[in-house]
Order: sequence, then C-alpha cells, then structure tokens
Amino acid sequence: MQQISAQKPVQDDILQRYKTIAERLVQLRLENDETWKTMEATEKSLNDMIIGRNNDVSAFFLEENPPPKSPHEAAKQRSEWLETEGFYIKVEREIQREREREREREREQIFKQQMAQIFSRIQNLREREMSIFRLGLYLLVKT
Repeated sequence: MQQISAQKPVQDDILQRYKTIAERLVQLRLENDETWKTMEATEKSLNDMIIGRNNDVSAFFLEENPPPKSPHEAAKQRSEWLETEGFYIKVEREIQREREREREREREQIFKQQMAQIFSRIQNLREREMSIFRLGLYLLVKT
C-alpha cells in the first residue's frame, strides 16, 4: 500500500475500507475454492457411477455375433475389443483434461475480475481522498 497524506479521519476510513475489501477478497477466494472442490467431487462421483456401472450390452448382440470358432479368433476379437475400449478411455481422459483446463481458465478469469474490482475500488477511494484533500486546501487557502 502506498503512503497517502490525508486528514486522520479520512485516512482511517480508507484504511478500514481497504482492510474490509482485503478480508472480503480472502473470503471470496475461499468460497470460490470450496465451490470448485465441491463441483469437482460431484463430477468425479458421477463419473465413477457411470464408469462403475456394468454397461456390457453384448448379450443383446449374441445372435449377430456368434461365439468365435477358434481360440485364435477369440483372441483376435478380444484384442479388437480391448483396442476399442482403450480408444474410448483415451478420449474420455482427453475430455476430462480439457474440462479441467477450462475450469482453470474460468478460475483465472474470475480471480482477474475480482482483482480488477478491488483495484478499481481502491482507485476510487484514492480519487475521493484527493478530492477531499483538494477541497480542504481550497478552503484553507480561501480563509
């Protein structure tokens, strides 16, 4: 914080407002972090529920996919199935990473907006103090 010369009541008022704003910023950061953690936990819980569910629908396609005729064919089918499953798991992980990056960008944007608001308020308080100081000087010189 820069040193500002002003009348004691004005200086005390500005200092008190500065402390209030700083406390509010800390509180908002905590609330923001708690909200994000809750959202992440909820998303993880939902993903675990979806992934943990038995989504094997192969029984519906048994007539179209007869059992393999040889162990080699069974191994080939299993290999293809694992490859396909691996692809979809990879895609899901990429989607999750992108969501995490987006959340980080949102957090950063919110933080920047909050900081801009705080600095704007501080600047307004400084301008108000300078106006009061100039008025005091004017009244002092006038009398």
